[in-house]
Amino acid sequence: MLGLGKSRKEKGGTTVLTMMDQKLDADAGHAIDLRAFIRCAVVADPQMTCEQVMRLFERHADSECIVVCEDERVPCGLVMRDKLIRRLGSRFGASLYSDKPISRLMDDRPIVADAAMPLQELLDLALGRAESTLYDCVIVVDGARLAGILTVADLLGLSKLHQQQAAVAKQRIIRRMERLMADIDGAVTKVQQAGMHGEALSQSMSELTRTGREALVDADRAFDALAERMAVQRERIAELQQRAEAIDSVSALIKRLADQCNLLAVNASIEAARAGGHGRGFGVVADEIRMLAAETKRSAGEIAEMIGAIRASVQETAEQFMAGIRVSESSRSAIGRAGEAFERIFAAAADNHGTAREINAKAQAACEMAGRVAAEIRELADGFRSSDEIGRPGETNSAVAASK
Repeated sequence: MLGLGKSRKEKGGTTVLTMMDQKLDADAGHAIDLRAFIRCAVVADPQMTCEQVMRLFERHADSECIVVCEDERVPCGLVMRDKLIRRLGSRFGASLYSDKPISRLMDDRPIVADAAMPLQELLDLALGRAESTLYDCVIVVDGARLAGILTVADLLGLSKLHQQQAAVAKQRIIRRMERLMADIDGAVTKVQQAGMHGEALSQSMSELTRTGREALVDADRAFDALAERMAVQRERIAELQQRAEAIDSVSALIKRLADQCNLLAVNASIEAARAGGHGRGFGVVADEIRMLAAETKRSAGEIAEMIGAIRASVQETAEQFMAGIRVSESSRSAIGRAGEAFERIFAAAADNHGTAREINAKAQAACEMAGRVAAEIRELADGFRSSDEIGRPGETNSAVAASK
């Protein structure tokens, strides 16, 4: 008829809560429902006499209490067997109370708990009673109607079950924390490895950046030397152009002189012809001079043509040289910008190297801290396992036996 009452066994005066032991594993991790543990209560009317209630106890020898209910099974009081026996067994007790209604001797302010009340709240309420009522039964109602009772033994058994359930929950939490700490430790280790790898990469990047910066400095110096050589070559090209112009001027002068000599030779030939036989030798000389002047003029023309070709080549060389200078200056400007970029990269690499080193140090500290936390969790778990021994059945049974 009762959930817990059917599973009770008496052995040597000690109550063994077999159902609670059987339900421990099944109920672990779930809220405990009081309805599964309440006992069926013996009910009395408020107008019944104390003698009638005593006979009711005699008919229900295993009942520790009787619940006094008004109409519709609404509890209004509680009568404990041992207290009623002491009152009626005292001097003049039977003569004073036997024919009086039980409402005169009942506890009209018993603990009444709703079946939906959380177990911890019920235990706090029951164990917080005064010593005179500490071992009284607890009335359980469903709504306002009587649902049953819980004895002190039941409360102690529920307390044990609650402690064991809490211990299981603690162990679950600890295992979950251990798994989380293992995950955290793995993650921290990965971060540490990544930090070390990042630090090594940052160091390599700094070295490469430094090497690149030094190469740019060397290239800039090479461009300085090239610029100096190109300046000298530009001066020499300008000097060559001036000399070519001077040669061209000399060639023009030779050509003019050849023209004059040719004119003089023609005049001399005319005068030799006029002189007749006496001027024949002079005419021969004049012809030779005229041919020499013509040859000189032709040679001067050839020289002028060669000088023109040389001037054109020099001009083309000068233009190409100036184009090379412009390209060189543009390249030098690009190298300057690249150098500035390398300076920024070097600064960023140095900063990144410092950050990676700091991350590595913090990851190492986090790894050590995770190890300490894991050790503390293991120590806490060992403490919980030791404290779980408090809720062993022998200790609870001893407490129950002491309450009888």
